[in-house]
Amino acid sequence: MLQERERKAAETEKAELKQKFEKERAELATERASMIKQMNKMREDIEQEQAALEEKQAAHAEEAEQHASNARKAERIAARDKKSKMSNAQQLMNSVSAMGASGPQSDSQTQTVVDEECLWETEGCKEVAISGAALDKIWKDRKIAAGKLKNVKKIE
Repeated sequence: MLQERERKAAETEKAELKQKFEKERAELATERASMIKQMNKMREDIEQEQAALEEKQAAHAEEAEQHASNARKAERIAARDKKSKMSNAQQLMNSVSAMGASGPQSDSQTQTVVDEECLWETEGCKEVAISGAALDKIWKDRKIAAGKLKNVKKIE
């Protein structure tokens, strides 16, 4: 009887240990499954972030390429405009040099400007009044200046 009790007690203890082991095993399996779910979620988040980063990099690369393309286009336009301006200037120089001695000299050396006061002719860096109120004022100022000087003959 004693042996049987000890055997039953040992079997009961063994069964309890087995149940405890199975319970802990089930808890570990649940915990493992939870960890795997978390890792999968983290992996998905990382993949989404990488995809978003790749999209941003692609957009930045596209913008950089577009900027470079616009810069090249602007350089081509500037070069074309410069060439056009140079060709216009060259045509003007050719037409002036083609006139040579037979062309009108006054056109290349003087220019007449009209404003509210009078006609002005530009000779080199001087502007000379040709007619109008400005010319009258100049003559009047000359007469006043000549009257103030003793050695100057009066202009009438």
